[in-house]
Amino acid sequence: MRTVISIVLLAAGILSHAQNAGLPSLLLDGEKMITSSKEWEQNKRDEILHLFGEEVYGHIPPSPQELNFEITQTKKNALINGATMKEVTLWFGESKNQAIHLLLFLPENNTEKVPVVMGLNFKGNQSVHPHGDIMLCPTPLRNDPENGIIQHTAAEASRGVRKGRFPVERITDRGYAFVTACYEEIDPDYDDLFKNGVHALFPAKYKDTLKGNNTATISAWAWGLMRMMDYLAYEPAIDTSRVILFGHSRLGKAALWAGANDERFEMVISNNSGCGGAALSKRKKGETVADINKNFPHWFNQNFKKYNNAEENLPLDQHMLLALIAPRLLYVASAEDDFWADPEGEFLALKAAEKAFHLYGYNFSLPDKLPPVNYPLQNVISYHIRTGPHDLKNYDWEIFLNAADKYLK
Repeated sequence: MRTVISIVLLAAGILSHAQNAGLPSLLLDGEKMITSSKEWEQNKRDEILHLFGEEVYGHIPPSPQELNFEITQTKKNALINGATMKEVTLWFGESKNQAIHLLLFLPENNTEKVPVVMGLNFKGNQSVHPHGDIMLCPTPLRNDPENGIIQHTAAEASRGVRKGRFPVERITDRGYAFVTACYEEIDPDYDDLFKNGVHALFPAKYKDTLKGNNTATISAWAWGLMRMMDYLAYEPAIDTSRVILFGHSRLGKAALWAGANDERFEMVISNNSGCGGAALSKRKKGETVADINKNFPHWFNQNFKKYNNAEENLPLDQHMLLALIAPRLLYVASAEDDFWADPEGEFLALKAAEKAFHLYGYNFSLPDKLPPVNYPLQNVISYHIRTGPHDLKNYDWEIFLNAADKYLK
């Protein structure tokens, strides 16, 4: 899929931007600068990954010993373009009490395995497309009567309410499969002291809420994404060497963390992921560490609370998370009016992360300043900022797929 080359960079060049931004050095290993991909992988990558587990997200538990799945529905010509729809139930061990329900759309008449776009949704699989045969989400959801979630239950009125964010016909027309699951089937999005969801499946050391590095909800969502990836190995139509993992907003945070931990994802897309996602925490712009920990105390581990109003004490920042995706494809996208997510901070994090990609021989460099709106920059690391608010739009998808076509087709 790619050619990996190790090159040597001048220490002054690879440090300058990080120093100007007041960021922890990405490539400093003790008193020595890392100058090759081999040194990065042997000496620095695991150190950074462990640090994020300790100080931000909590560590992701290992894979379960047993993965079970049942294909509950296959419907050909489910879409107007002839795509096949499948529903699959995943569970772990003997009990189906904790299950993840997958919705897949497969392009029509493919003689070879196809790449796949994979990500979580907020309102249940039935919200992604109005097809009447899609199972209503069986899991209690956050109330949203305007979108058909009534008394924490997905009603018929919720069918297709998020189809604008998930243009499955467009995706399958472009030759990609699409797979999604509801994020709250993996772990509920409220502070339940980690008693529900997949936390029940984790070994005891991962769910001790008194430990500073406890496994929080974003890590649980990332764990679920990795289990969805496990299933794709059994899907004969899917090319598992070309899996595109995407996420919007809080699910963009989960996608980045899953992509950092699991190198099977060949491309990772973060859309409007903000604080704890792609945006630099030390800037203290838009949503801050204190804001996010107050409003969503379950997303991050207990240690992250130490940095409320004290981001200067963080031993890392989000450019280091983005760097963990190297040398795979990485796309960060922002929205012009999404001030809470700090679009400039998202771009600057990506700019600072590119040094890790340079170690693998990628010579593309982003500009030093935020590019104009609706002017995508596409390479192994890609970025665009579009007009409009915090959302996932058809424009975003068109640009994402253009970047994927360039490297995965």
